[in-house]
Amino acid sequence: MSYLQKNKKNKKRTRLDMITKFNGKIEDIFPSDGKYTYLAGAGISMDHPSSLPSAREIGRILVELCAPIKYQQRILAFDTLRYEMIIEFVKMYFDSKLEFLDYFDMKLEPNANHIFLAKAIINKHHVITTNFDYLIEIALKKLLPVHKSIKIMPILTKQDYVDFIDPNKLIKHGNYPIYKIHGSKKNIITDVNTSESLITTISALGKNREKGETFAIEPYKRPLVNNLLKSRTLVVIGYSGSDDFDIGPLLKEFREFDDIIWIEHDESQVNHKNDTNELTLSIYKISSADEDKTDNLKSNDVSVNSVIKEGTDSKKLIEMLSEIALGVDNEFNIYVIKTHTSKFLTKVLTKLLNIEAPKLTQNPNNKSKTIDMESTTFLEWIKGISVYKDIPEYKKYQFAARILHDLGDIEISMQISKEGLKIIDDDNKSAYATFQNNIGHLYNLKSEYENALKHYKEALKTAKEIENHKAQASFLSNIGSIYVKTGDLDRALEYFKKALKLCETLGDARCKSIRLNNIGEIYRRKGEYKTAIEKYKDALKLDEKTGDIKSKSTRLNNIGMIHKLKGEYDIAMRYYEESLKICEHLGDLKGMATQLNNMGTIYYVKGEYNQAIRNFERTMVLFDKLGQKAEKTTILNNIASLYNQQGKTDKALEFFKRSLIMAEEIGDIAQIAHRNWWIGVIYKKKGLINTSRKHLNKALSIYKKIGFTKEIKLIVDELKNLDKY
Repeated sequence: MSYLQKNKKNKKRTRLDMITKFNGKIEDIFPSDGKYTYLAGAGISMDHPSSLPSAREIGRILVELCAPIKYQQRILAFDTLRYEMIIEFVKMYFDSKLEFLDYFDMKLEPNANHIFLAKAIINKHHVITTNFDYLIEIALKKLLPVHKSIKIMPILTKQDYVDFIDPNKLIKHGNYPIYKIHGSKKNIITDVNTSESLITTISALGKNREKGETFAIEPYKRPLVNNLLKSRTLVVIGYSGSDDFDIGPLLKEFREFDDIIWIEHDESQVNHKNDTNELTLSIYKISSADEDKTDNLKSNDVSVNSVIKEGTDSKKLIEMLSEIALGVDNEFNIYVIKTHTSKFLTKVLTKLLNIEAPKLTQNPNNKSKTIDMESTTFLEWIKGISVYKDIPEYKKYQFAARILHDLGDIEISMQISKEGLKIIDDDNKSAYATFQNNIGHLYNLKSEYENALKHYKEALKTAKEIENHKAQASFLSNIGSIYVKTGDLDRALEYFKKALKLCETLGDARCKSIRLNNIGEIYRRKGEYKTAIEKYKDALKLDEKTGDIKSKSTRLNNIGMIHKLKGEYDIAMRYYEESLKICEHLGDLKGMATQLNNMGTIYYVKGEYNQAIRNFERTMVLFDKLGQKAEKTTILNNIASLYNQQGKTDKALEFFKRSLIMAEEIGDIAQIAHRNWWIGVIYKKKGLINTSRKHLNKALSIYKKIGFTKEIKLIVDELKNLDKY
């Protein structure tokens, strides 16, 4: 049974009614003879003396360095802004080698969390981390004598995961492994460069994943990670649970652990009035098993409200963990312990698990210089890195325009791009072409096709002058997209093929993927589904190879659309659901709206009208927010079709007419034809034959002009039927 099926099976259970207060002893959760695997996130490195910044803090500093001052807060205000998105664009525009990560190469001082985890490794427990820093390794070096410190083994590369699949065997041979599933820039024990192991951008998160598992762990890591978790209690520390990209998918994927214990850090859990070592532990239990709910959290419980308050990280965490509990067949428990993490580890767990309280005993042969983190912050350090010194202002505008575009802030992205055009030097042809293309793309999104075409053509002209072939491919493709929307499919195909040829000459997989998708779209619109799906799948393979998650979402959507057109609704729904999942992770509002609409159309054809209308209403809200008329006219059409199916012809006619008016405003020829067709059908139902014929003839005239042969035949048949009246 799949996770999705299991979740649907349990859909009558709500997520928050699965929580109970745990009134037992901490020893019941942490038996001294238990086998534990620790999963450690960035939060463990924030305590003194390590004092590393959080991912959010790093993201904020990078935005403040790389974006124009007046737009920084606009960017940072978005809830959907992700650390990985920021890094993706920082890498694209400024720091191709991700030099900012060299901050973690400093010989930093481990804190109590790192020392505890090092002691756990020495005591034959397993430790997995998504952190890039080397603080657990450094802690091990401080605790081990020299002759044993050479047996410290960071597991980083693909070859490591293949060669060292059995963690117990490594321990048996006297090794001290630390499993870094997001990699590091180097192995500090062997001093080998391991930059290829890094997973810090959205592209890296989506690279080399299997079909249907965009955010799951890479296939080559699975056997080892499964061995690390199997028949053990997983203890999670240093994560908020609200924005950790792939931790949720990882926990859903591996379900053979005994229990999950999530340590949620809370500074307030230290009793400052008395002994600072005294802790207040708030413990909650989540279980999918049907059991006595006498201790269930009630909405009027003040302590409970503090845990599941709407919009808080804790509520998001509880929802995620409850979802995991619903998705498994075997019964197991999930515990959430709200406490001060380092004090809990050092004052409670060290005693419970018979792990000696950590004490640093620096071996004189194992000394390393440390940087004073209180005097040299990440901000102070990064300002000294050459790629972040004196960034040209126009590049800051490009960065800000692109990131706000991806966040759905179309109007401000347009404003920034136009301002960028004004500040570049006359001889900066490359930047000029980029801004012209950006503006064209934003007009395209606003359905102002003439303006879009004008700016795209100006960008293409400039790219040819400077012989930038990659830019030419992009601009040719963008021009083609306008001809698709205005119904000139043959001309669009001509532009797409020219763009594809350039991409093939360049050997650029990402470039090629986009053009194959464009060509697939032409064949879909022409009704040549077999060729269309071949092109889409070829593009999808390239996206999976390059890790282009956003493009992958588009390909999944398009493949789903073909299956829907062929009447294969369940298959289509699976593609749409995977695409929606990606869009939600990325905060891609346009993508979310598209998938919700597509799923709504499937609910509609399956007769699930209430669910369909809910999806369409959610979609309308998102497209209103984005100001995208072309997409909104499609939703109006879908709502009209739903009313027509229910026999509510007056309501159907109202929405078809609203959709037609909007299609005429944006000049979408194919949509105008489609709306006239349906309006003609509705008037036929109402017995208004002449009015019906008028709209059907208008549709037929347009379809003949744009070459939609399938639609032409259907309307001719419809008109013949009218003659019988």
